[in-house]
Amino acid sequence: TPSEATYEQAIQIMEELKKGQTWSGEFKLRKKDGTNFPAQVTNSPIYDEHNKLSGIIGISSDITEKQKLEDLLDKTNHLARIGNWEVDIEKASVYWSPVTREIHEADPGYEPDLSKGIDFYKEGENRDRIRKCVQACINHGTPWDEELQIVTLKGNLKWIRTIGRAEFTDGRCTRVYGSFQDIDEKKKAEENLLAINSEFHELSTNLQNVREEERMRIAREIHDELGQQITGLKMDLSQLNLNLPCKDVLTTELINGMLTLVDETVVSIRRISANLRPAVLDDLGLVAAMEWQSREIEKRSNIKVNFTSNADDVALPFHISTGLFRIYQETLTNAVRHSNGHTVNADLQIKPNSITLVVADDGKGIDEEHASSKKTFGLLGIKERTFILNGTIDIESKRGEGTTIRVSVPHVLSV
Repeated sequence: TPSEATYEQAIQIMEELKKGQTWSGEFKLRKKDGTNFPAQVTNSPIYDEHNKLSGIIGISSDITEKQKLEDLLDKTNHLARIGNWEVDIEKASVYWSPVTREIHEADPGYEPDLSKGIDFYKEGENRDRIRKCVQACINHGTPWDEELQIVTLKGNLKWIRTIGRAEFTDGRCTRVYGSFQDIDEKKKAEENLLAINSEFHELSTNLQNVREEERMRIAREIHDELGQQITGLKMDLSQLNLNLPCKDVLTTELINGMLTLVDETVVSIRRISANLRPAVLDDLGLVAAMEWQSREIEKRSNIKVNFTSNADDVALPFHISTGLFRIYQETLTNAVRHSNGHTVNADLQIKPNSITLVVADDGKGIDEEHASSKKTFGLLGIKERTFILNGTIDIESKRGEGTTIRVSVPHVLSV
């Protein structure tokens, strides 16, 4: 049980899970020995054939090392060693401070050679970049501030930040000076953080895929198996109604009531199945599914939904079409529940290198604090799905002026 979660938060999390939304956040969890550790927790609901919450599938990841790396990044940003350097062009001399010598792994008595200055930078792009920076600084006084790799005197690769400035006398560059900052530990910590975030990304993606596959399986079983059984029951009742030798008023009313109940059950089965995983998404594609969802929202609410797209039928990978459809569902749900608006304008643009979804309502809007709150589960779910798709999200809203959500996802269309 999360040791820092309040009772109110726990209730709210369960309510969101009951609505079919994924919840994700950071908590301190308690081990059996009583010690606490930080964890990234992601939970998603699982429904049974009756569309009732039957369980929760989740992932808890120990982020102790991640937090340590973040702390290390913070420290190295302030404590990284900085050394000075100076080149006197008229005297053709070079000065290195003691820290600069340490950064380059040079002996205390080492005298730098002006002609070999560029050689310290890793071959290829690094040397080309620093050569252009030096030339622009000497010729035009353009300062530089670059992060590059150098090859130390002991042959080791090291990340440094180099800053350079020029001094001119009578229009002629006479002095170039600047600093070296050892950022090797910072860069390594960044690389480790990227690796950890990549693992979290893969875990989140896998969780969403498992959830969608489970919803698809349940939807098909409800639609095919339960639907067939209900259809068979209706046929039997109809046959029974025709073949009864004698029927009184009560029997006739009972059979007709049962037939009506069967018809209503069929409608419920179709609705539950569609909510779990609309068949139109798999059969006709993303655009048709969004059009269907728009009409469904109009049927169940007082909001008019205007959906447009520059494409009619484009084959998209499963994870992209599913992710964008769920994002669209959530934006419409938020508009119905919270906006108090009357109209939603949505547009889907599918381009060769990207897909952009824009959903705008004319409601009351949300403030920045509410939009960034971790308790705003609807927006959190949209952000998480966008992250899984390697996309970007932009939310524009002002009180009384509506809300616009813009999601852009990278994608290369197959020719």
